[in-house]
Amino acid sequence: MAEGVPRAIVHQLKYNQHEYFEPLIETWLNDILKLDLNTRPHAIIPVPLYPVKQRERGINQSETIAHIASHYIKSPVNTKLLKRTRATQSQTMLTKNMRTKNVKDAFTCLEKINNGRFLIVDDVMTTGATVNECARTLIQNGAVAVEIFTLTRGMPLDYACS
Repeated sequence: MAEGVPRAIVHQLKYNQHEYFEPLIETWLNDILKLDLNTRPHAIIPVPLYPVKQRERGINQSETIAHIASHYIKSPVNTKLLKRTRATQSQTMLTKNMRTKNVKDAFTCLEKINNGRFLIVDDVMTTGATVNECARTLIQNGAVAVEIFTLTRGMPLDYACS
């Protein structure tokens, strides 16, 4: 599990719609996004939520982070390119192998991409299963480069229990 203040802030943003954390996230991103992206992406793609989960939460925290990142790297956010096609089990208590199986084929690309370069944004990356599946979907549809950005890192359950 992710630890400390970043974990608490992402949790509040994700589950309690506390948009007042956005200025703090902006400050983090201002520093973080000065790091080296290999190329400026054609678009920033937030990891999509399944529509039912998005309605329940009222917010896609990855989309919020993507819009803040867009301000700094001057690439547009595209929320229409990648779609989650089925509800998946919460990854929180799953092992790495279970996470990979859980998100397999859970995304679709809604249009062909001609040599696109993309930045996938998620709030937390634990094993990378979700962002890897998103990247795989984009590459299968013509993306030539996909980079990943997450706000915080979690510890896989496999390692936390060892």
